[in-house]
Amino acid sequence: MTEWKHELNREQYELLIDSLLRASTVATVIEEMADSLDPATLKEMAVAMRERVTDCLLLGNFEEDDIKAIHKDVMAAMYTKPDA
Repeated sequence: MTEWKHELNREQYELLIDSLLRASTVATVIEEMADSLDPATLKEMAVAMRERVTDCLLLGNFEEDDIKAIHKDVMAAMYTKPDA
């Protein structure tokens, strides 16, 4: 696909980063809970999911400052309980 070029508007760009970071956060939670569920399988799946999402972020050539800012917003939106 040498001729393929993606073009995202700013809203799509941020949505993509947001989605990838949410998936990564879910993977981390699964990994942390693996001991109380099916430890070996869930941990392996969580690690694979996080690695894949990280690869997507790296390959997407996204701006690091954008990733950090959106990650902060994702964490705030996903952890809304006072004890989070």
